[in-house]
Amino acid sequence: MFYKALADLTIIFHISFIAFVALGGLLVTKHPHAVYFHIPAMTWGALVEFYNIPCPLTGIENYLRMLSGEQGYESGFIQHYLLKLVYPGFTVNTEFLMGCLVIIVNAIIYSFVLHYKRKNQRMRK
Repeated sequence: MFYKALADLTIIFHISFIAFVALGGLLVTKHPHAVYFHIPAMTWGALVEFYNIPCPLTGIENYLRMLSGEQGYESGFIQHYLLKLVYPGFTVNTEFLMGCLVIIVNAIIYSFVLHYKRKNQRMRK
């Protein structure tokens, strides 16, 4: 049961990390130093999609599930609903498009952040 709980926490962290990769630029608007965490995370997320690199969190999840005696994600709310967000069975083309989407969405967010920052600097002068 302990390993199952750790596996469930890992998948929640995994989904949170994916959300941070996709939209973490928004966090930079309120916390500018978050850029130092977001840019590497965004880069990792795009590389995972572009090159089909296995995410270490996936290995941790699977290992913990094996330790708990589970073989898959068939049981429980987290396994049934949330895992489909992380492992939707993308094709190679879709994965590449998802990597592009991560970069494009965040480029748009960062362009707004930079515009807002410049606008505020001009207003202070």
